Amino acid sequence: METVIDFRSFNPAYATGLIFSIFEGLNQGESFRLITRENPHHIKCQFEQAKLDVFEWNVKKTADDGSAWEVRIVKNRL
Repeated sequence: METVIDFRSFNPAYATGLIFSIFEGLNQGESFRLITRENPHHIKCQFEQAKLDVFEWNVKKTADDGSAWEVRIVKNRL
């Protein structure tokens, strides 16, 4: 079962750290989905800057007005 976390009500200052913590707790092949109200591109950039080349990133806009985005993050290897 895949965990889905809705970050739209989270303070953005804390959301990224929590996302990294969740990712670090995954085993190889596990994933989670996050829902956010802003384009999550900046989060992906932070993953890349942290040299986390072990992830798969699938994003889609879930609201036509851009108010909701869903990202599936998979930990590919340890």
